[in-house]
Amino acid sequence: MKILFFDENSIETLKLMAKSMLASKRTLEAQATLIKSHKIKPNDIEIIQNLADSYKATGDLKMAKIYYQKALSIKSNHTPALTNLGNLLLISENKKKAISLLVRATESDPKVALHWGNLANAYFQLGEDKRAMSACQKAIKINRNLHKMHFLLGAILIRQKRIKEAEIPLKKAIDIKPNYYKAYSKLGNILRDLGRPNEAEIYIRKAIRINPDNAILHYNLGGILHILGKLKEAESSTRRSIKFKPDFTNAHLNLGIILQDLGRLSEAEMCLNRLIQIKPKFAEAYSNLANILQDLGRLNEAEICIRKAIEIKPDFKEAHSNLGNILKDQGKLNEALLSYQKALEINENFDLALAGIGTVLIKQGKHIDGLRRLREGSGSIIFDHGTSSIRIYS
Repeated sequence: MKILFFDENSIETLKLMAKSMLASKRTLEAQATLIKSHKIKPNDIEIIQNLADSYKATGDLKMAKIYYQKALSIKSNHTPALTNLGNLLLISENKKKAISLLVRATESDPKVALHWGNLANAYFQLGEDKRAMSACQKAIKINRNLHKMHFLLGAILIRQKRIKEAEIPLKKAIDIKPNYYKAYSKLGNILRDLGRPNEAEIYIRKAIRINPDNAILHYNLGGILHILGKLKEAESSTRRSIKFKPDFTNAHLNLGIILQDLGRLSEAEMCLNRLIQIKPKFAEAYSNLANILQDLGRLNEAEICIRKAIEIKPDFKEAHSNLGNILKDQGKLNEALLSYQKALEINENFDLALAGIGTVLIKQGKHIDGLRRLREGSGSIIFDHGTSSIRIYS
């Protein structure tokens, strides 16, 4: 039997050892071996690249940047260093430099889809959607099976308000990788926005089957079930979201709305009070709590709450309109008018405020002006002569 002997201090042995350690996730051991190798052979680009990667893996981004830069000083078109350093700079201080490095990677090796994918991601993060789409399409042209690139193409289209078009690449991402929960989730959200909540529910539930402990998925499902009028199921989903993320403020807010719609006003009130404890400066929480207190007939408390919402967020048009509703119910008609007018100063086309002004004017006996404002804010007005009542159709 032949026995092989290795010189533990030879550069090739050290490189093999480091490679084996990196493959088995023994990153710190690999790093120590690579440092030793680097002292023996300081200009070996493979050692420098692996050393940079090890620092990146351990979270020492400063040292990772230093060694990626050293690799590029030896070989200016070394694409692993260009892409890794570019991605690091993108999440830190120098985004312009990051783009420059990622562009250089595509120029050095234009037939590698990953380089175009990195560039597409970078442009997307910087909000340069046209360039992001171009780079993304180049990556897909080279390799049509990159599920993340189809997903990114969908995300770009969504940000461009081309929601219907986004459906195709997101479904393609799912075809390529059937357990890609992010694509199911995003597709569910756009189907909801397209007014197809039944389909949206199917896709979000598929995402949850893949990633059952994700708070955002349960939150989104709760919202879709709420749209569908499945209030008890919406409550259960939203509560699961809070279970997985107890400080999820939007989930607490939605739970309050759901409980209010279920007629469980006292529970809704407690829910929103808990939310305010979590996030004391949450204007929407005070506004929704004011609505509940108004439904409970506690108008003075409702007024205090809605004024707090406006104090936190002075341009909150819905809160100004809600204050108008509360003041109207208190019989403070002139003050109510001022609140509705303030809402219209923020948004002159805010229909709820226009309708609110109309109802106040009618109460003040100004019927012609009141009916005109009601029609502007709510749509058609039809008189029911049999019951002597007014019906408003939007």
